Amino acid sequence: MFTQPIGSKLSIVLWLGGAKIQAAAVVVTCTPQFGNGIKFLEMAAATSAQTRVSNRFSRVQQ
Repeated sequence: MFTQPIGSKLSIVLWLGGAKIQAAAVVVTCTPQFGNGIKFLEMAAATSAQTRVSNRFSRVQQ
């Protein structure tokens, strides 16, 4: 598996249904067998789709 080194800055595009969500992130973990862990730093202005994604991530972290 191809991984990025810790500290790498990423520009991420997620699709939720037909909504495109752009986010800035940074790599916080690197495990070649499993991939990278990323921390989302910011997202473009909130839309209903982005709010749903944010709520899902918040529930996962709890």
